[in-house]
Amino acid sequence: MNDIKTGVIGVGHLGRHHARIYKQLGCLEGVYDLNRERMNEVAAEFSCNAYPDMDELIEKSEAVSLATTASTHHSIGMKVLEKKKHLLVEKPITVLTQHAAQMIQTAASNGVVLQVGHSERFNPAFLHIKDKIKDPFFIESHRIGFPSERGLDVAVVFDLMIHDIDISLQYIKSPVKEISAIGAPIFSREIDIANARVEFQNGAIANLMVSRAAQKAKRKIRFFQMDSYISLDFQERFVEIYKRTLQNGKYSISVEKSEQKEGEPLYLEISSFLDSISKGIKPEVSGEDGMKSLEVAWKIIEGIKARYSRMIGFYAKNPHNNR
Repeated sequence: MNDIKTGVIGVGHLGRHHARIYKQLGCLEGVYDLNRERMNEVAAEFSCNAYPDMDELIEKSEAVSLATTASTHHSIGMKVLEKKKHLLVEKPITVLTQHAAQMIQTAASNGVVLQVGHSERFNPAFLHIKDKIKDPFFIESHRIGFPSERGLDVAVVFDLMIHDIDISLQYIKSPVKEISAIGAPIFSREIDIANARVEFQNGAIANLMVSRAAQKAKRKIRFFQMDSYISLDFQERFVEIYKRTLQNGKYSISVEKSEQKEGEPLYLEISSFLDSISKGIKPEVSGEDGMKSLEVAWKIIEGIKARYSRMIGFYAKNPHNNR
C-alpha cells in the first residue's frame, strides 16, 4: 500500500497499464484521456475517478504518469511540473531538446522528481546483468516490431531506438565523436526503419538497428568487452554470458545461461518512481538521462535525413538506377 496519490494522463494501451499498477499499489486517484469513452472504461475497470478536466486531476494528485503521444509531453509535462507535482513521463522525454531542458529545470526548481519511462532499464533480464557490464568497446542491438498506430507520430528512432541509445550511453562514458545513419519511411510519413553506427571518442562503437516494419518482433542487445561477451534478449528475458578465464595456466571459456521471467518491468519502474519520491532521491532514469538520449537521437535523425535527401536527389536525376 502506497499513500502517494497518483493520476494517469493518457490511458491508451500503455497508460492503462500505468493505471493498473497504481491500483495494485493502492494509490490511484484517477485518470484522464481525451477519449472520454476510453477514460470512463479504465476508471470503471480500476474503480477510480474519471477526470474530464485534466487540470483538476493534476491538482488532486501528488504524482502523475504521462502516457500521451510524444508531441504532447512538453506541454502537458510542464503543467504537471509547474504545479509542483512529481512526473513519470513515457519515453522520449519530449520531442525537442530545448523543451526537455525546460522540463528538467522546472522539476529542479520546484523540488519534484522527474523520471523518464525507459522501461528496459527495469527488465529483469537487464537487471540480472547490469553490474556485469564493464566498459564495453562494442554494443550491438536489434529492436524490431510490428507496424501499429502507437508511436507513429514520431520517427522510430524516438519510439524504439531510444531504449538502446539510453542503455549505450549508460555504459559508454565518453562523448559521441561521429554518427553514421541510414533509414527511411515505410508505412508512415516518419522514419520507420533505421540503422545507426555511433562512434565515441574513446573508440567504443554502438551499432543500433531498429524497425517497425517487420513481421516478427525481436529485442536483443549484445555487449562485447575485455574477456567477456554478454547477450540479452529483452523479449524472452534470456541472458547468455561468455567469459574467458585462466585456470592452471590455460584459458577456457565459461558459459552462463539463464532466464529471468519473474517481475514486470513497468511495475518495477513505477515502484522505483514512487520510491524516489518517498526517499527524496534521484530517480533511476532521470530527466538528464532522457535528454542525453534525445540529443543523440536527434543527431541520428539528422544523419538519416541528410543521407535520405541525397538518395532521393540521386534517383530523381538518374531514374534508370531506380529499379
